[in-house]
Amino acid sequence: MNKFIEVINMYRGMKKEVYILVICMLINGIGNFVYPLLTIILTDRVSLSSKKIGMIIMCFMIVQGVFMALSGILIDRFGRKIMLQVFYSLGIISYLLCTVCKDGMFIFFLFLASGAFLSSTPIYNTLIGDYTDNSDRKEAFSLLYLANNIGYAIAPLLSGILYANHIKLLFYLNSLFTFISIVIFSIFIREKHSNRKFHKVNNINKTETETAIKTDKDTVIIRDEPTCNLLVFFKNTPILIIGAFIVFFFQFGYSQWGFLLPMQLLSYFGKQGAEKYGILGAVNGIAVILITPVLTIIFKKIRTSYNLALGGILYATAFFMFSIAKDYSLFVIGIIIMTMGEIYVSINYQVLIANNSDNRYRGRINSILSTITGGGLALGPVVIGYLEDFNYFLRWVIVSVVLILASLTLLAIEFINSKKVVNK
Repeated sequence: MNKFIEVINMYRGMKKEVYILVICMLINGIGNFVYPLLTIILTDRVSLSSKKIGMIIMCFMIVQGVFMALSGILIDRFGRKIMLQVFYSLGIISYLLCTVCKDGMFIFFLFLASGAFLSSTPIYNTLIGDYTDNSDRKEAFSLLYLANNIGYAIAPLLSGILYANHIKLLFYLNSLFTFISIVIFSIFIREKHSNRKFHKVNNINKTETETAIKTDKDTVIIRDEPTCNLLVFFKNTPILIIGAFIVFFFQFGYSQWGFLLPMQLLSYFGKQGAEKYGILGAVNGIAVILITPVLTIIFKKIRTSYNLALGGILYATAFFMFSIAKDYSLFVIGIIIMTMGEIYVSINYQVLIANNSDNRYRGRINSILSTITGGGLALGPVVIGYLEDFNYFLRWVIVSVVLILASLTLLAIEFINSKKVVNK
């Protein structure tokens, strides 16, 4: 009971905008019916080889990556709110057009477009960074991640059930839930970043500065400082780039959850593979709901880099279990372990970014780093797809080894840095 109260208290006291963003993310997660089934659709309905599916998913991720980089510039310049409204609206239109279009290639391009427009996670992460500080940032990202995965506990299960006979309905439902989230977001979230008056001051006009703060709550005071740009910022904050490339390999492995695993389930269980994959998605979401608050309490007291490394090791453990799994129950256990790794990586990486970001560049920082880590998601299906002559055991072992090496590299870098600090 005391632990339950501790969990509740952990998520209390944040700004109301954080809770609204969490609700919007929850709705988006529930409505994410189509993308989780992409590999199954391409395997079962289109009968493509794993190599071709890997190339298609790579194209999908490249488009998302380019769009996220562009969106970072746009949200820093025009504001988070207006750009998310525009992107979501275009995503809804693209999904609805998929249901009426007959040309297969055009549907593919529409699907690419919708995935890019709805890849709004960097915007949500940027907004959470805007509305939090070091005192509540881990808890806020934990709650956002929790909400997203509550939705993901529901969406794959419904997708697996509706997939066989009502595939168009999935597109309609995806569009409906996205629209609902836009409405809530538009009503309750104010624009925090743009449309603010910036006053550049120095020590001489301190009195004028204090007056401005008292008379205008939207005034932001920027003190004289050397001009800074993103290249200089990343040079002075190498942990962001190091973290991004480590997570690149983590994402390389994690991409197999949506690529290699569904193909393996179809191979092992035939037509029941889609439904069994949907059940694993539900297990993933339920595990997130139950485990995230507990792990958040635990890793609050541990260095972020150690948490990231542990997440990679948990990924490797889960994927090795998939390599030897024959019975479905072992897949379920593996998914629970993978979920623990996902929690460690997802929350701690976003905290790492937010704690080391400059508010002036936060949108672009999130987008650039998301593009780097997204490269792992893009390359994972292609590389493993080209190994289609290898059996599932060998492919999962290769993925596990990559994850272990990335985790050990991060621990080595952290150890070297801690030695430098001690020697100073």
